[in-house]
Amino acid sequence: MIQQKYLAVVMTASEFTMLFCIGVLGFVQNMAGTWASRSRNQQDVEHHRWAAIASNLIYFLVSILIWGQLWSSMTSGGFWKVVATGIVYTVSTSEGSVWMMRFLIKRGR
Repeated sequence: MIQQKYLAVVMTASEFTMLFCIGVLGFVQNMAGTWASRSRNQQDVEHHRWAAIASNLIYFLVSILIWGQLWSSMTSGGFWKVVATGIVYTVSTSEGSVWMMRFLIKRGR
């Protein structure tokens, strides 16, 4: 009888928290990016300034978290962290952009 072994990926609370933070900040990052992009057409410099500050600040924070995840994966051999980070980041940033575009279109900005 051949015995099959399955690899079970179990996340610690801190790994789950990190992925959750990347997801939330990624969502907000693309909300702010969409806001900044659309604000360029409003001819309101102050409005665009706040949108650009929000976009760039969130981008900086997300970059730190993602690089931390990648470094952790490279040093511990946890390839699944890279895959999970990529999936969470891609889904959350895409949905953040779509949500903010819908919000701004309804608002007329």
